[in-house]
Amino acid sequence: MDGLVGAHDLERGGGGLADVADLHGLGPPAPVRVHGPRVAHECTRRRGRAHLEAKEAVALRPDVAAYHALLGVIAEALLFDDEAGEELATARALAPQDVETHLAFGFHELRLGHLDVAEAALRAAVALDPRSAEALRGLARTASARGELEAARERWHEALRCDPTLVDAP
Repeated sequence: MDGLVGAHDLERGGGGLADVADLHGLGPPAPVRVHGPRVAHECTRRRGRAHLEAKEAVALRPDVAAYHALLGVIAEALLFDDEAGEELATARALAPQDVETHLAFGFHELRLGHLDVAEAALRAAVALDPRSAEALRGLARTASARGELEAARERWHEALRCDPTLVDAP
């Protein structure tokens, strides 16, 4: 079970969800029209394998928040919405001080259009790390989705002050 190396690193506190996602080649989904069906198939195959390995990790150690978070992030990449939400919610309950888990859950809920739930998760991330540009960017997107453009601009500017390299405006 070589793929669980990343999950074990999470349990020990090393690496983050993004590092483990990179380990499994779980970057953003590859558009078929740009990369072709062969590359899209390979990305899907890798995600499927990582999904099975993360499920094994959760089955072996259901008390480890990082395993639930990893499974939730992988399920999100595969657009398994119910599973992603359940696993990320479990991870948040097991590790309420983990900023990355709040972020992952918040962005998942934002993608689904659950703006109140997304905002609560992103605010929890900001409460833990007031300089989290990702959380502030998520709050900007949430405000934008609500049509609150002035609030979106304010959050976006806050995010840019924390990380001037952010490139995608809400």
